[in-house]
Order: sequence, then structure tokens, then C-alpha cells
Amino acid sequence: MHWLETKIPPPIVMLLFAGPGIWYHYMKVGTLEWIAFISPFYWVFPALAFLIIGAGIWAFQKHRTTVNPHTPSEASSLVTSGIFSYTRNPMYLGMLLCLCAVAVKTVNVFALLCIPMFMIYLTRFQIIPEEQAIEAKFGDQYREYKKRVRRWI
Repeated sequence: MHWLETKIPPPIVMLLFAGPGIWYHYMKVGTLEWIAFISPFYWVFPALAFLIIGAGIWAFQKHRTTVNPHTPSEASSLVTSGIFSYTRNPMYLGMLLCLCAVAVKTVNVFALLCIPMFMIYLTRFQIIPEEQAIEAKFGDQYREYKKRVRRWI
């Protein structure tokens, strides 16, 4: 296991990836005028994020299993219904949508570039280690679920 795996809380990772786009926006560097027309609609992304994250947390609480991303091996059940029938990682998808909101609101190329970088980082250092722990715990049931439902969407 790599020393970064599951060590930094995902919301902190999201904020770290939002930072460069916001900073460059205030420095007036990398502005993308061609997407400025959608800037007033940036609120759609955090609204969707709130709904998706909330649905994920609600599903975990309904099944009385852990929401803590640092202890996936403590999951008491494999949640595959509700929002989890569309994405295996609704909370991370919600965070991704928050980064999309930053990119649209700041109209900045650096904020836009941080979106795939966030996905790559989170997949490598959070999602894959979580998947390994969940697969070790739930075996074939989880492998079948992975065949049906995508990691992000």
C-alpha cells in the first residue's frame, strides 16, 4: 500500500484541487471566455452534488454501514441500491461536480484541468484501495456489482 492511499480525507483533496483554479482566477490568468456564458448556471453543479452526496449518505445510513472512507473494511453490508445502482462512488461524484462548479464559476482553464487530475488522484489513492478492501470482504457479490455499475457514472 502506498503511503498516500486513503490518508487524506476526500473533501480535503477536493479543496486542494479547487485551490489552483480559484487562485488563478483571482490572478486573472487562464480565463476561458468561451464558457463565460454558462457561468450564471454554476449553481446547478453544487445542487446536483448535494443531492447525489445526500443520497449516498442516506443509503449508507439506511443499510447501517460505515460512511468513513478510511475504513472500508468495516462495511457491514454492500449497498447496491438507490444512487449506488448508477454510480459506485456517489460522494466522490458529488465532489467532482463541486469542482465543475468551480471551473464554471471561475471560467478558468486551471480549474478545468483540475477536474481530471482530481479524478485520477482520487481513483488511484482512494477508490482503488477502497475497492480492494470491499472486494476482500464481499468477494463475488462485489465483483458482480462492479460489472453492472461504473466507478464514476
